[in-house]
Amino acid sequence: MDPVDSILVVDDDPTQIAILTAYFSSMQVAEILHARDGAHALEILDRHPKPVGLIVSDLKMPNMDGYELIRLLKSRGFKGRIALFSGHQKELIENAANLARMYGLDVIGHISKPLTKSSLDKVFGSRKSSEAGRANADGTWPLKEDVSAALDKGLFVPFYQPKVDLLTGSISGAEALVRWIDPERGVVSPGLFLPIATNSGLMGRLTIAIVECVIEDMQRPEWAGMKIAINIPPGMLSDITLPDIFMNRIGKAGLKTSQFCLEITESTVLDLDPATLEVLSRLRIHGFEISIDDFGTGASNISNLRMFPFNELKIDQSFINNVLTDAFSAETVNASVSLARMMNMRVVAEGIERKEVFDYVKAKGVHQAQGYLIAKPMPADQITEYFSHPHSWMRSIAAA
Repeated sequence: MDPVDSILVVDDDPTQIAILTAYFSSMQVAEILHARDGAHALEILDRHPKPVGLIVSDLKMPNMDGYELIRLLKSRGFKGRIALFSGHQKELIENAANLARMYGLDVIGHISKPLTKSSLDKVFGSRKSSEAGRANADGTWPLKEDVSAALDKGLFVPFYQPKVDLLTGSISGAEALVRWIDPERGVVSPGLFLPIATNSGLMGRLTIAIVECVIEDMQRPEWAGMKIAINIPPGMLSDITLPDIFMNRIGKAGLKTSQFCLEITESTVLDLDPATLEVLSRLRIHGFEISIDDFGTGASNISNLRMFPFNELKIDQSFINNVLTDAFSAETVNASVSLARMMNMRVVAEGIERKEVFDYVKAKGVHQAQGYLIAKPMPADQITEYFSHPHSWMRSIAAA
């Protein structure tokens, strides 16, 4: 878990509150607030002088339960993170987490009662990390001005995570993931700066900076034939000048639009308007590939997919990671592959960390895969060497 300065625990059970308070106190969280139900939690949020970084909430509570709290947090524009727990069936907790994600809330995990240190560690991890990527002791770093200054200095760069073709066994390209290389702190966690960039209107500028870096990197001879995926934030999709901006910059570099795949999260698809449909359609007709990312976490259906010009479906890693142990995750993967085949879309499995999962998705007919089992995100120079040996990734699989 990335550092937060204030946590709001929402539960009507004093025992659970005591457990969570002790746990977060051991992580040296500066402020731990308590609320007896959803209504009380909203009162605390209204009067608290600073934004709360994390809400940890039970689902079943008197007066206002966790489900209603989730809906009202969405309507109030809550920008922090959320974790859910309950003593009810695992499926109900997962449904609540999916509901929160559909509302656009940042859900970092869910836990079944009884709470234990090991179950809490799986969601919250440890704050005893290295100095690189940490906020200042007073919790004020980074600010909008810090992110803006880093953009001015060109400190944001793409790291690339390879994508492999499961049919040919070769590297098909990579996904560009933004990293902040700070001279003093090293590699800064995206969890620290992406929310600030999003909330302060800097995501468009940050995305363009990454696109320009990708365009420069793609002019290396070793990258010939590789397709690079870039994440596009929702706020840019309604800008009708976006296709011309991208095409002009790519054309000047002597590259082809077909070498780029633009990834759009599924939750964004739920709110697409006519301007966004025009932008995506123009990008697609001019040769860009369009991917629906994190598939399965929103509420897209066949009509959604047919309305918008996607040609790649990327199954969310939460389903991929659990495909061997959770029947619903397995069925989601199977249904996604069938849907992709029916709509002539390429299907990608992301977040693969185990060889057994790799073998499973390959057997199911997934076209491409990426994840730590294959390779972690790496700087441009390193992946250039990686591209020079297109079958070297197989050693990682064999050694697993």
